[in-house]
Amino acid sequence: MKAETELVESYWSMLRFLSDKMKMALVEKLQKSISKPKSEEKDRLKHSFGSWVGPESAEEIIDSISGSRNFSRKVEEF
Repeated sequence: MKAETELVESYWSMLRFLSDKMKMALVEKLQKSISKPKSEEKDRLKHSFGSWVGPESAEEIIDSISGSRNFSRKVEEF
């Protein structure tokens, strides 16, 4: 709890010089952030870092990637 209190005090030392208008905007954002359902936040995280979604299987995707590789190595003589 002490670490959280220190963190809040640290933020306050930076934010206390904001105008009243800016402080109210910050309050609104904070209120919105705590009123969001937790499931919505988890869905957003899954959407950002989710797995590949498509009709192909993993093996088909691997074969497609491997098949599209082109190796045209030319060795130049000195």
